[in-house]
Amino acid sequence: MSDHITGHPARGPERTVPLPSRMGIYFIRNTATCRVYVGCTDNIRRRVATHKRELAKGSHRNSRLQRSYHEHGTDSFEYGVLELVAIPDALVLREQHWIDHFGGPDGPGVFNLVMQAERRTHSPETRAKMSRSHAGRTFTAEHKANLSASLTGRAGKPLTAEQRANLSARMKGKRQSPESVAKRVAAQKGRARKPNSP
Repeated sequence: MSDHITGHPARGPERTVPLPSRMGIYFIRNTATCRVYVGCTDNIRRRVATHKRELAKGSHRNSRLQRSYHEHGTDSFEYGVLELVAIPDALVLREQHWIDHFGGPDGPGVFNLVMQAERRTHSPETRAKMSRSHAGRTFTAEHKANLSASLTGRAGKPLTAEQRANLSARMKGKRQSPESVAKRVAAQKGRARKPNSP
């Protein structure tokens, strides 16, 4: 079940509304060519913000979309919602509907590199590369404050006995660097210790 909201990329938005932080199908439209990129996500606002950031930096993975962005400029692009989707299993099906609609013979054309909608997961090798690329990354004080604010009020779930055992097994034999040990010791100094249990 889905709710149709906002505009239609071929005609332009019917009204301007903030992008929702909800699951659905979104579009990126080049107003100069009417060509459309169609995507699906569990959080439209966050995903569109990522697209905007990558396009502005020139690092978007979709070469067609990036090339068009460079050629026509940021003012030639608009972002919107095609459809909100309530059922996760329907997400890919609805994305495929819109790709077919805009990429068909009567449509304006799409930027999508793959005409088959699918939910993508990263391979273990890709995850390892991503992890290595973030190693040693430092954050500004402002970024840390934003992260902290976004996590405030979230209560973590306690680990089950099985999760604790798995975590313990993974950590066995790993040694911390002398710098890490020194930091941990320095952080613990001056803290009140819990009394030993009988």
